[in-house]
Amino acid sequence: MPVGYRRPARTAASTAAAEVALTGPVGGRASYRRLGRNLLGRVVENVTGPTYEAAVVSLVLEQPGLAGGVFTARQAVTRRFAVGHDLSEGTLKVARTGKGTRGDNPGGGPASSVSDRLCWARFRLGRGDLALRTREPTVELRGSTLGAAVGIAWFLHDVDGVRTVGHGGSVNGRFAELLLVRSGTATQAAPSSGRTWPDGSSTGFRQPPSDTT
Repeated sequence: MPVGYRRPARTAASTAAAEVALTGPVGGRASYRRLGRNLLGRVVENVTGPTYEAAVVSLVLEQPGLAGGVFTARQAVTRRFAVGHDLSEGTLKVARTGKGTRGDNPGGGPASSVSDRLCWARFRLGRGDLALRTREPTVELRGSTLGAAVGIAWFLHDVDGVRTVGHGGSVNGRFAELLLVRSGTATQAAPSSGRTWPDGSSTGFRQPPSDTT
């Protein structure tokens, strides 16, 4: 078991989650929370047997040929990587911390390269049954800036009749967004090693400036 992949961290996170109040009644509305993904990570471990990270590598990442995703800083420092930055008092400073514990790995995801993200995009833009189902709405979002609906792990928008599929995310000092358009098979990947855009605004789910794509 790789260093840092200790099951007690996931168990402790799952136990603590039991004390968090629900946003609303089950089935009443959609609410995007990283906590939900972290709990699903524990379910994956219980069902498959290995750690969540090992299960993701063997069952998900290896299928389309992604080999560069890593979950720990000790793995990341053995290859080329970008140091994260935060804006503090008008100055970008190196972010000294990342994700808190491995209990947050399902919600935070692995660190990966732009090449891996584009490979993942090509896989998800395919016409296989799984790829198609992930791009279909499972529940509508009401009054949300994240999207009009949620697919399987994606936020969905329809722009002038064209379905866009995307998801962004961040950890301390880093931000990334991936936007897919099946019509014409367009893909946009926007990574950042700072939590502000070049125009000075803070990161979020928004269209990135053209010079960051």
